[in-house]
Amino acid sequence: NSEARSSAVAKAQRLLVETIAALRDPSPAAAISWTERQPENAHSAPFSLEGYLFTIMALLSIAIVGTSLLPQLINEEQEQGVFQALVATPVTLIDSVFGKLIAATLLTWLVVGIISLVHNGWQGNRSLTAVALLLCSLFVLGMGTLIGLSVNLKNRGKGVVSVLVLLLSMPSWFATAPLSTLPDATAFILRLIPTHYFVMTLKYSLS
Repeated sequence: NSEARSSAVAKAQRLLVETIAALRDPSPAAAISWTERQPENAHSAPFSLEGYLFTIMALLSIAIVGTSLLPQLINEEQEQGVFQALVATPVTLIDSVFGKLIAATLLTWLVVGIISLVHNGWQGNRSLTAVALLLCSLFVLGMGTLIGLSVNLKNRGKGVVSVLVLLLSMPSWFATAPLSTLPDATAFILRLIPTHYFVMTLKYSLS
């Protein structure tokens, strides 16, 4: 009996020593590692928050000036009979519209310039950014000129302009999401909007 008791005590002592040693230097039960994976076919350039905000604000400014302010100026002159009075002057209708187009272009670039200073828009490939802004502004301002000459904003034109501003600026909302990660219907609609390609260009020029 004494031998059995001593053996049990020895086992208890050995178990206590092993437990204390394990507590001093515990070994993890499992090793956990983290890996970041992107969706398949989702190859996108990194896009900073400043670049994202600049893209949204720049496109929204171009859309508002081009499809709202410019058509309104043209409509006002039509209602005041300015275009009819131009018949008796050397200034033609084309000259008057072209002058407003230049003024709207300068205003657009002034607003975009201020936005670029606030949101650091002149980072990355500046030449590509400038070309993208120029082409986008000319496209939208040309659209606004056609709207001003063909639509009466006092009747049904304001609703059309509001929808058009939202439609043109919509691609900037998804600037950080690759098309492959979006629903097929959303990706298809974005591809149909011309300003989507302006957003894609800025996405890579600002990276």
